[in-house]
Amino acid sequence: VLSLPRPLGGDQALFLYIAKSIDHGSLLYRDLWDAKQPGIYIFYAVAGNLFGFNAIAVHLLELIVMLTLAVVLQRTLPDFGFSRRAAALAPIATVLPYYLVAATWDLSQLEPLIGLPLYVGFWASMRARDSTQHQARWQLAAGACCAVVSIFKLLYLPYGVLFLALSVRRDRRARTAAAWALGFAAAWSPVLIWVLAHSLVHEVWYTWVTFPGTARRQAAQPLSVLTSSARSFGRSFAPVAALALVGIWD
Repeated sequence: VLSLPRPLGGDQALFLYIAKSIDHGSLLYRDLWDAKQPGIYIFYAVAGNLFGFNAIAVHLLELIVMLTLAVVLQRTLPDFGFSRRAAALAPIATVLPYYLVAATWDLSQLEPLIGLPLYVGFWASMRARDSTQHQARWQLAAGACCAVVSIFKLLYLPYGVLFLALSVRRDRRARTAAAWALGFAAAWSPVLIWVLAHSLVHEVWYTWVTFPGTARRQAAQPLSVLTSSARSFGRSFAPVAALALVGIWD
């Protein structure tokens, strides 16, 4: 709750400005432009329409997402062999460290927001693998969750492919893949319909495909950016990373 009145960082202020402009009738990628997929702007637009277009509204919706993630972890981790007591404490090792170490620049970025659909997609994939009934339903849900993640950032699509590969059973490969693809397509279809309805195919292709490739080729000193990012991550999340390593070893 103490994070609610914190000001928005540069990226977040831009997201809120774009979301408010879209709410007033502007068209993303044509009237105003940013290089990201539409998921983050949808999130900010929802926050603005629910609670007002301001920093508190954005942080409040993020808090709701994080608390939802905490509850989902508590309810689902026993499926992976955790005791209910350990599952009840899981948010202390996941959601709490995020709020302890997140700076103003880190809050309400798309990377923490996709934790919920990413985890639910993984959990649904494992349920599909282990379930004797309703396997198609679980794969449908997994595909939809992975689609939501990729609507926020296309670069995370390989996670969905990995989850699908882990959950495929030899006797039902075609049915499993079809159910996952149907869920994925169902979640992406509103975005694609919007693109086609506004004749934005060229703009979207440039934004999602052409521009990222050009920007990566022109980026200076990529190794120094990687090392500085690693140092920043180490300073903030070293205790959590150590706990994760202990858990993997155990």
